[in-house]
Amino acid sequence: MVSQNKRKFLSDKEVQKLLSYVKNQADSARRRGTSRAIIDEIIVLLLTKEGLRSSELCKLQIKDLPVIHGGQFIWIRNEKEVIRKIPISKELVELLSRFVTLYRQEAHHKDFLLQSERGNPIGYVSLYNKVRRIGLLSGIGNLSPAILRHTYVMCLYDNEQDLRYVQEQAGYTNRRSIARYVNLNHTEKILKTTKICEACGTTIKKGKGKRIESGQLLCQACQKYFHRPLLILLFSQSI
Repeated sequence: MVSQNKRKFLSDKEVQKLLSYVKNQADSARRRGTSRAIIDEIIVLLLTKEGLRSSELCKLQIKDLPVIHGGQFIWIRNEKEVIRKIPISKELVELLSRFVTLYRQEAHHKDFLLQSERGNPIGYVSLYNKVRRIGLLSGIGNLSPAILRHTYVMCLYDNEQDLRYVQEQAGYTNRRSIARYVNLNHTEKILKTTKICEACGTTIKKGKGKRIESGQLLCQACQKYFHRPLLILLFSQSI
């Protein structure tokens, strides 16, 4: 069990416990006709199952949802345009559509999905406090939006074993951010052919690359860059 001060991501068991808690609370809220626990469920799902950054979640607009554009994905924008599309499950499509239909009937397309009473996007402090409260009430302990996003990235990498794919899905600009999840101290294998580094994209000279236990190939520079205790630097990245 990871101590509360050192927690970086959730175990599979903790994820299931968290998802079960927010679903049960949301189901009760739906029967009562209230929305707070439903919002909590949406927050946890978008952070844990879809890997949104806190800033992306806070700025998510109604027009970025399937209920408006009709696709089975969420649009993530910068100040000017859509920069990536995040595929979501049919269940989440239905959940978001039902929430907008029932609780945001008067909302305009440019309104934020999660907003304050003044109609502004909720800030990071509010989001952090919501997630922390959910963690305590669910019995998991202290949680943060970053922990839930990191959990998503860890699960995605474990399932796909593909740095490029995780980079695209999670919106990282550099695969080194993903490669830091991998412990290079285990079962390294020296390669004797010229390849491309799967972290930085540079050409690897003959005999200078190593394939790590996950199957990812790294050049010498990336080997040195990541040759440190597992996970130390990854979670210092901005979310």
